[in-house]
Amino acid sequence: MTKISNHLMKGTGVALAILFAGAAWAAEAADPYPPVKFDLPGQEAFVESLKLDPARHEGPQTVEEQKKLLTKVYNQKVEEHALTTHYSKGLTCISCHDQQRVGRPDWMTSITAPAMKQECGDCHEVQKKVFAKTDAHAKTTCVACHMPNIPAPEEFQGEDGVEQYYNAVRRSHLYKINVDPKARTYVKAADAKEGERLWTYALDENERPFVDIVWSCGRATPADYTLSGEAQGCHSPNNSTLDEGLRYADQSAIYFEIEKWQRPVKAVFEKVGNGLERVKQLLEVTRLTPEDQTEVRLMVDKAQEIYDQVEEDGSWGVHAPRYLLERVQTAEGYILKAQKIIDNGGYLSAAEKKAILTK
Repeated sequence: MTKISNHLMKGTGVALAILFAGAAWAAEAADPYPPVKFDLPGQEAFVESLKLDPARHEGPQTVEEQKKLLTKVYNQKVEEHALTTHYSKGLTCISCHDQQRVGRPDWMTSITAPAMKQECGDCHEVQKKVFAKTDAHAKTTCVACHMPNIPAPEEFQGEDGVEQYYNAVRRSHLYKINVDPKARTYVKAADAKEGERLWTYALDENERPFVDIVWSCGRATPADYTLSGEAQGCHSPNNSTLDEGLRYADQSAIYFEIEKWQRPVKAVFEKVGNGLERVKQLLEVTRLTPEDQTEVRLMVDKAQEIYDQVEEDGSWGVHAPRYLLERVQTAEGYILKAQKIIDNGGYLSAAEKKAILTK
């Protein structure tokens, strides 16, 4: 009897152990946030900057929780995009995103997106070619500056807030950068009622929202893996890893740096524009030989090509400061040489002009 009891007890003990193990497993399985391995290959600095346990799930897992988060994120991005020129030209989410590769939503939904089927440079070809000549931002992507991570309007805390730096984990879909030192992406909603969000998007003179230069250049967050590593935090005075001289305390300081790039490009660009118009007019009254006229027109065409490239790029030096300055200076050289050939050839007299007109 004793032996049987002992055997039964041992059997019962094993059964209980299995039961408890099963219960523990069931409890773990029921955990809405079970441990998972999270990794972003090649972006270890980014993962570390989030200050989260990379082996612990930090977001919703039930279907309803997933839907709620996805709806919130989706609505914010749609609201932003719908205010932009991209939307007015007919671009929708699936113009750039591959809707067939959404993947399983998790806590990273707030900072990642469905796979891209089209990149910025596929449409903005001139900007892509110009930016390829940059040196200062060679390791930076288009979206790092034009689509920085910013907080949702309802989560923005104002210019003096601190948490917004770490709460800004969603890629903005505003695209255009406004370099005006007084421009702000967010403004207080003057007609906001109790319970409504206090902040909303500012609009420029074309009634379009924009990314101000603080968000674009100086307030990058750790939750932007395109800036992790050598330039984590970009030029932010709070979390930048750059040298102290490259951290800008306020928007005016950033604007001053941008002006250093844009001012000389704009100045020479204006000279080229005026020169092109002048030379084209002079070609109508010059005594040049056909050979000299051909040479002048070739120079005008080259200068015009550069002029059009710089104008279409639209960054006025920011995309590639040294390259764009050299380009407009080259265009100016073409204009000056064309002008010299015209001056050496001489001009038609008043009588000759009259004779041409009366033919």
